[in-house]
Amino acid sequence: MKIKKIISLILSVIILFVLILFLVELFLKKKYGLGNPILYKANPKYGYDVIPNQIKKRFNNSIIKINEIGSRTNINNIEGNFTINFYGDSIVYGGSYIDNKELFTEKVCINYAAKNNSKINCNNFGINAYGYNNIKNKIKHKGTKDITILYLNGSGLIRNYSNLSSQPFFSDNLNSYFPAIEEVMLYYVYKTNLKRRYSSPFNLSSQFFKEENFNFETRKFYNQQINDLINSLNNKKIIFLHSSLKRSQNGVGDNFEEYVKKFLIQNDITFIDIRKKLIENSTDINKIYHDGTHFNKHGHQIISEIITNELNF
Repeated sequence: MKIKKIISLILSVIILFVLILFLVELFLKKKYGLGNPILYKANPKYGYDVIPNQIKKRFNNSIIKINEIGSRTNINNIEGNFTINFYGDSIVYGGSYIDNKELFTEKVCINYAAKNNSKINCNNFGINAYGYNNIKNKIKHKGTKDITILYLNGSGLIRNYSNLSSQPFFSDNLNSYFPAIEEVMLYYVYKTNLKRRYSSPFNLSSQFFKEENFNFETRKFYNQQINDLINSLNNKKIIFLHSSLKRSQNGVGDNFEEYVKKFLIQNDITFIDIRKKLIENSTDINKIYHDGTHFNKHGHQIISEIITNELNF
């Protein structure tokens, strides 16, 4: 009789545990869209890329669509149409917390098509965690087309060249019984591993990364990265220099933001400073950022207006 009670208790605990797992799984799926991540693949030419032909529902029920050529857009590509290509890192990609239709890249293309009464191809080739050499090589492979917009994140200079193995991305679907919980656990393991391997996170505003502490070879290395990226563009290019929340508020960003801006000015490279445009438009800085770097929905709307106004219709 006592054994039966123990077995019954164990079974009850197991059932309760599975029920809790099921409820947590359901919550993570419905609330945050976890368990069905965007899939990536390694690429020998530019490090890695999103896998084409994906439609996923992620955070805040945002729909993420990747078309047949690996571009994040809802606009279908048609051979012969006027084409705008956007290049950059996660700021251009937009993150999984925002729907395709709310991206500044998408809004710019829609505005351009409406004002010119024409159909266009719109390619968002931005990818999370890209370094300057990833972007440069992708431009060479994907092409520049009719208008190329490079949205340059100064802080991204430190990354140089990223590969898939160094990122918390997935190359295959999560096929466990609880994929949403698995995704959370794997991300936690990734973040914990970084903290255990490195004594402190990179602080790009620290004294270590100040330009005056760079030797000749370091300056040459960084200058070459910027120069090679700029030279990968054709004549029909527009360069926008991103402004982090810190730079937008204080006028001074981290060391790499300032380094890239200084390089562009000293080498007479034409660019449009997002911070300057935000100030000119009397934008409420505190309402446009999702975090210290990326834009929220309202921010994407503001940036789309800035970029649209800079295009010659």
